[in-house]
Amino acid sequence: MRISLATLSQIKNIGNPICIECVHFIRHVPYYKDGQIDNKYGKCKYFGKKDLVTGEIVYELASTLRHEINRCKPEGLYFMDKKTMDKKTAFELAREFYH
Repeated sequence: MRISLATLSQIKNIGNPICIECVHFIRHVPYYKDGQIDNKYGKCKYFGKKDLVTGEIVYELASTLRHEINRCKPEGLYFMDKKTMDKKTAFELAREFYH
């Protein structure tokens, strides 16, 4: 009998998708912390607000959205895996989403 590591782990959210693997994730301008890129300030293209004066779209922090019940939630409701999505599909979705 095989037992999954997820069933043995006491780590919360172990089976949930991570934002950096999502097509909507915008990496933060590289900030290095101990030699590593810090992505905790990455944003999400799925949620944002348009400035009515400048037209600039300000996206929200992915880390905040994952904790909000009416947004992406810890389960990653709007998660789309960029590894499994082919380029044509990603382009079509982006065109549909942003126009």
